[in-house]
Amino acid sequence: MVAEYTTEEWSAALDETAGEILQAAGVEHLPVDAIALAAALEVEVAWDSRQSGRAHLVRVSRPGEGQATTSQTSILLRPEPRPERQHWAVAHELGEAFAEGFFARLNIRPEAAPVNLRERVANQLAARILLPSERFLQLALDCRWDLLTLKQRFSTASHELIAARMLDFPSQAIISLFDNGKITWRRSNVAGRTPPLNAEEQRARRAAAAGQIYGSFDRSVQAWPIHEPHWKREIIRRAVSEWNDVDDDADC
Repeated sequence: MVAEYTTEEWSAALDETAGEILQAAGVEHLPVDAIALAAALEVEVAWDSRQSGRAHLVRVSRPGEGQATTSQTSILLRPEPRPERQHWAVAHELGEAFAEGFFARLNIRPEAAPVNLRERVANQLAARILLPSERFLQLALDCRWDLLTLKQRFSTASHELIAARMLDFPSQAIISLFDNGKITWRRSNVAGRTPPLNAEEQRARRAAAAGQIYGSFDRSVQAWPIHEPHWKREIIRRAVSEWNDVDDDADC
């Protein structure tokens, strides 16, 4: 099903749908508050500390006038210590609630879409709700992809989400994320096998592990420490033009 569409067609449909959601709620300013967004869309958010997941979308039919019935969409939200997790959970459920607009743009019957595809679309819409493409890209280019600057502007999104979102644009890069000294994920938006960390990425990793922000002279490699008392994360961005820029001294 997905293979029928180009990356550009898929991304455009996601951007248009997310933009339509934000416009319908009258969102003009950053950062995007997903809970306030839900309220503006008349989606009730209720707290439920008993549920196992972070959030759950429910639709309840209620009797209206005469024999008519109305439907109320609600999001049950589990309290979380991190506000970014709450915003992501609500944005994801909004993506699920309004996914039909995306499927309609690509002439996909929602009922024919498998569950894993709906989840993927909800995640992609959530990323675009919290980090609207046009505004995110403009600021990213202005600050040369500086993660901490982007986090200040898009404070309701996590550092990890912002880093992953960098790969949704034509600027070719590899993003690596380390938690407590171990790699959690390493992804690229360039086709082909992603190469291992090269020597400069290793230097950047060591600097970030020591609590230092790293940036090469041309910012082809950047690294940021996201450290807390009992948990340390480092995020590395490496800009690439093509795979033949891989250094001879690449290291795993």
